[in-house]
Amino acid sequence: MLLAVPRETKNGEFRIALTPQAIGEVVAAGHSAVVERGAGEGAGLLDREYEAAGARIGSREEAWAADLIVKVKEPSLEEASRLRAGQILFAYLHLAGATHLVEPLKASGATAIAFETVEDEFGRAPLLYPMSALAGRLAPQIGAHFLERTSGGRGVLLSGFESIGSGMTTVIGAGVVGQNAAMIASGLGSRVLVADTDKSRAESLAGGIHRARAVPVGGLAEAIAQSDLVIGGVYISGEHAPRVAGRAEIRAMRPGSVIVDVSIDQGGCFETSRPTSHEEPTYIEEGVVHYCVPNIPSMVANTATRALSATLLPYVKELMADPDGALSRPPLSTGLNVRAGRVVHPAVAEAVAI
Repeated sequence: MLLAVPRETKNGEFRIALTPQAIGEVVAAGHSAVVERGAGEGAGLLDREYEAAGARIGSREEAWAADLIVKVKEPSLEEASRLRAGQILFAYLHLAGATHLVEPLKASGATAIAFETVEDEFGRAPLLYPMSALAGRLAPQIGAHFLERTSGGRGVLLSGFESIGSGMTTVIGAGVVGQNAAMIASGLGSRVLVADTDKSRAESLAGGIHRARAVPVGGLAEAIAQSDLVIGGVYISGEHAPRVAGRAEIRAMRPGSVIVDVSIDQGGCFETSRPTSHEEPTYIEEGVVHYCVPNIPSMVANTATRALSATLLPYVKELMADPDGALSRPPLSTGLNVRAGRVVHPAVAEAVAI
């Protein structure tokens, strides 16, 4: 079986799905691998390292002609047009937030597996976890930067200073993103409020974080209004991110406050959210700085690549050893989004109104 790792084309995407070490394991298992020329440069991984691991450095056309294509982000429309029946695409797809890809993927006849909907026996998303954790860890430092007056914010230092009180961060969602965001925000010296639809989950997270407390039921709007930084980290597998705050709640924030919407991959969890890019990461709506970059972990591409590759490799090896068998049983069967011209994941089908 021929594995390909193409170069990412999404704006500001510097990650690559597999490291040279991972490619070496695939080759050692008796398979062939082609890596598109320059695909690892953004993560500090060079073509010669992939060649030393046994990969062939090839063209874009060669990469997209392989049996199994493993990449980080969803394909562009041009890339989707290259797919054909019999191929397998394995990537973060987030089709609820990229509905324009649904018809091209169906038309291709290819099998599309989404990292984010692969679930283990406990309902956890192992391929989403490392990037969610990194995005959560990055969100407070991003917010702290854009709170600076020179970056468009209201000029607040989250840690405060001596007799001056520290800033306030509200973290919405007590999952992987929220856990990591709350930890880092507290480490930066911010006071932290944690909100979740599951009150006990919010209380449990807040109880383990210094300077943190849970938002009481019905108190989210007030928490948002008094916060300098609001981080949205809610996720439901395959579905559009639920809206946690409308325009009125955003308008009630102080001018120059900051929102970091980590849920933007799945369509965003604030009414005022819309996707941005690393080149133009923010905009101001209702006086509030919005940071809504879909591929936040790309900021730390080397770390993110190594974390993703280590988690991804066992699934890639399983797919290459027995594609039909692997796709017929969990956990990879739960990752199936599009197959034989149909959207086959129930939550994704509902999200994209198929």
